[in-house]
This record gives sequence, C-alpha cells and structure tokens, in this order.
Amino acid sequence: MIQDVYKIALPLYRVAFESETIISRSNAGEEDIIQTISLAADAALRLEFGGMRNILRGMCELAAKNATDEKAAANFLRNALNLNKLSLLLNYEKELAGERFFYLSSKEFDFYEQVGDRAFSPAIFTHYPTIEKDIRAAGRCYATATEDDYTACVFHLMRAMEIGVQILAREKFGIDLQDARGKDKEWSNLVDELEKKKNEMPHTTTPEKEKQALFGHAIHHFANVKADRARAFHSRDLKTAKYDAHEAAYIYEEVRRFYVQMNSLHDLSIN
Repeated sequence: MIQDVYKIALPLYRVAFESETIISRSNAGEEDIIQTISLAADAALRLEFGGMRNILRGMCELAAKNATDEKAAANFLRNALNLNKLSLLLNYEKELAGERFFYLSSKEFDFYEQVGDRAFSPAIFTHYPTIEKDIRAAGRCYATATEDDYTACVFHLMRAMEIGVQILAREKFGIDLQDARGKDKEWSNLVDELEKKKNEMPHTTTPEKEKQALFGHAIHHFANVKADRARAFHSRDLKTAKYDAHEAAYIYEEVRRFYVQMNSLHDLSIN
C-alpha cells in the first residue's frame, strides 16, 4: 500500500514542535506520554529518520531501565523530552529536508491503489486472475506518469485486454485465434468475426435478446480498445505512439467496462 506520510509523520511532528504541550498535558493526566513517545519512535523507524530514532529510542530504553513503575517512567520521559526538545526539532527539520515525496492527486491515488469508481472489482480478478498484475501496473503507471506520456499504462492495459479477447473469441464463440497460415489474427478480424457470431445468436425471446445484448456490449468495448491498439503496437513513429492522460484514461475505462461485461458473461454460453 502507498504510504500516507502525513499520518506516519504526525507523532514526530508533535514531539518536535509541540513538546511543551505534550509535557503539560501529560502532567495534567490528559495525555499518555509513554504512548506518545513510543508512537514517535515507531514513526522515526518507519520513515528511517535515524537521528530522531536514536534520541527517542534512547529515551524509551532509559525509562524502561531506570523507572520502577509506569508513573516513574512517565516522569522520566517528561524530563527527557524537555531536555531533548531542541535536538528533536533540529533533527526533524534536517531529516525531513533530506526526503523527497511524490504527490498523488485523489484521482491518481484511485488509479494507483485500485480504489473508487475506477477500480476493477475483486470479482473480476477472481474470474480473470491473470490480468490483475497488468491492471495494477497500468494503474501505477497512470498515477506516476510524467511529461504527459502514459504509454506504459496503455501497454499494460493491452496485455490485460488480450487475455479477455482470447477468452471471449475462443471459449465463448468458438473462434479460432489463428488464421489459415497459423498466424495470430488481427483484432480487427476478430471484431468482425465476433459481430457475425453475435448476430447469429438466437434472439427471438426476451431472454435471448438480453443475452445477445450482453455479448454485444463486451464486443463493443473490445472494438473501442481495438481502435487504439495499432498505435501502441505497430507505430514506428515514437511521437505518434505516445498516449496522453485523456487517451490512457479512456482506454483504461473501456478495458474496465469490457471486463465488467465479461464478468457478467462468465457463466453464460452463446447457445
């Protein structure tokens, strides 16, 4: 999971900038200073803030060694925090200045973590587990893309799409994936064959029409993705082969909708 640095660093911020408040609240019985210092020490360890970690860990170890009970430990830590407050502040500023953070907008976070409206449902990954790695990689590539180049995201999406297309064509419609020469068929040919097979499905009764429509929706989303595939895999011009954020988001959504439909078709046959 991507780290929420603010939440992790908050205990460190408090001991660095709010030491007087912590001491006074602890004296008044409004704050458990043992827990506060312990949380800050854990945060320093997670963020690899070595200077603060050594100070806070040393305070905790000395309190455990010299205090006879919890009350004595709290008194010891209050005094230790008061003595080390300047060192904690200086170390916090120094160590934070040495870090670099990658900012994600809420939209980018949804892509990165597969959450929100843009997420592929767990049921899709259950029925089509081999696509999960590429879908998650596509989301991370979208979220962290630079210079408006989202091509890596699209490549992962096309890899994931290939799996669903093969299942739809071969397993659902019985279409051979290779031509008479033994070469893989182009997606444009598969779209045409799928449309033909779909139109040949029984469509007299209402249930038959509804089932035909479900298969038709999957083919529709496949055709939409197919229209953008050639640029990713066949273009010799690196400039035209690039995808911007809008194009990548569109393809991502079409692939997601395709798999939503495939999920609904999982237990259905064309007959």
